[in-house]
Amino acid sequence: MNKKLKDQNYLQISTGQFLIRLITVCMFCAFALTLYFIGTINFACVLLILFGALWNFFIPINSYLSFIFCIVVCVMYSLFAINEGLYINAVLYFFVYVVLQFLIWVVFSDTNMRISEKQLSKRSSIITFCYLFVCLIINFFVAIIWGKNLLAFFDALAASMLALSAFLQSFKYREFFIIRPLALVLAIILWLLAGFSGGFDGVTIAILILYTMYLILDLVFIGYRVYDIVFYKDKPKAVKKDEEKIRNKKATLKKIAENVSDDEDYKGNIKA
Repeated sequence: MNKKLKDQNYLQISTGQFLIRLITVCMFCAFALTLYFIGTINFACVLLILFGALWNFFIPINSYLSFIFCIVVCVMYSLFAINEGLYINAVLYFFVYVVLQFLIWVVFSDTNMRISEKQLSKRSSIITFCYLFVCLIINFFVAIIWGKNLLAFFDALAASMLALSAFLQSFKYREFFIIRPLALVLAIILWLLAGFSGGFDGVTIAILILYTMYLILDLVFIGYRVYDIVFYKDKPKAVKKDEEKIRNKKATLKKIAENVSDDEDYKGNIKA
């Protein structure tokens, strides 16, 4: 068995965060079932919310289960997005999310969602900006051709930001803290616009619920990480470990010095 898999801790989040995420997921699933029973959304929409919740919930716990939920959600969401004419979002879910999930969280078995202290380099920041700019320009011209300027523009903007946030999360850049909430807010605005232009049907309502749930879950996750960084919760542990290593090294060197001294005394006695 791969040593990395053998030594892996599948619960990379605190007990408090785990409970808050669990309660949030249960509340949104119960709300979705209520809407289903009163006839607001259909069963497919309930499944989208349920599997979407499980996907987000299992990412920091078990990457293999989350990948199964990822496939279901991405296929359903892509079909719904295509039906609404949001083709860039469909591409985002059907290709980008599935590929990232498979490579980062399945192939490399990295379930640790803890964002590191590293920042995008100057070169990476320029590349990221160019990526966003090119995506927006191309899709804005596509939007003009479609004749759905505002909706298609937000489709391109939201999808680009969501893809960027997925990249930042996968490679643990701390800019994720800023980009992810912004991307989710843009996604909510996108589906609100879709609702105003085509009517608030069950699919639109379900996806708005899904993104609202994601926003709350991710704000909980980001809040815990910001707390760790601001109050240096992780750093004293690291310092304590370093101090312990230094003490152990000093003790080892002291024993070596004592042994050397004893040997010299023994040799001196023999000569005498």
